Amino acid sequence: MKMTFRSLLSWAEAELERLQAKSPVVESQILLMEILNVSRQSELLLGLDEEASESVFSTLQTWVERRGEGEPIQYIFGKAPFYGRDFFVGSGVLIPRPETEILVEEVLKHIPFDRKLSGLEIGLGSGAIALTLLLERADLHMRAFEVSEEALKWGFKNRAHFALDTRCEFQLVEGLEWPSLEGKVDFIVSNPPYIPEEEYSVLPREVRDHEPRVALVPPSQNPLVFYEQIADYAKTHLNPKTGLIALEVHAPLADQVVRVLKETLEPAFQGSQVGLVLDLSGQKRVVYFQTK
Repeated sequence: MKMTFRSLLSWAEAELERLQAKSPVVESQILLMEILNVSRQSELLLGLDEEASESVFSTLQTWVERRGEGEPIQYIFGKAPFYGRDFFVGSGVLIPRPETEILVEEVLKHIPFDRKLSGLEIGLGSGAIALTLLLERADLHMRAFEVSEEALKWGFKNRAHFALDTRCEFQLVEGLEWPSLEGKVDFIVSNPPYIPEEEYSVLPREVRDHEPRVALVPPSQNPLVFYEQIADYAKTHLNPKTGLIALEVHAPLADQVVRVLKETLEPAFQGSQVGLVLDLSGQKRVVYFQTK
């Protein structure tokens, strides 16, 4: 008896439902579309009665099992979309989120266009933020700090994929101990760990059981610890004339982050301004500080 794509989908839907996946119908289609390298659902549906190969079924079977264990689809595919490009991801690195694109947009909006610039990302992860900025602006040079050796491997892989080795330097650091830089940077960007401990325990299983805790939860009971450290670091490393700090924030903490930046940096950078940016759902998402 021949095996069609329709029968494969029916099997995958039933199996994902049995494994208590969130959206068995949608997820089975997404998995099969990736295996077949099909970008539109209509293409898949038009060919449902065609015969499927054993290799397709074998891959689908493996992916369904992994998805049933809660593994994120991005890890299964080995990639995640961000700002119109795919970045390699997998175990040990945080998956880039669409809402983080707002952080990139704010940096691009606020940095000047009339000269070459240098930037620093604190918390590299996959490199999605730093590498996207470099790809969008040919006059940038970036440095980035990362505490996780596993995450750094993905950053290096993505840097090589986009042929950006000569325009950015990545450095493994120990916790909140960041090395001094030669000269000033024009901007600092970061999406630091900000999920409180009590919220981490109720995150979806695919996040809690698979993505790196170190990228999600601050290393102390103080949820502002990274923001305080970034502000303190900026006092001696940020360009006082055209400096920018752009930070992704947990909405309930946004006003406290604004306060931290004002109290720490306004005395050192007279005439500066602090702003809050909402995401598409109306949540406070990015806080920025700009010198004048």
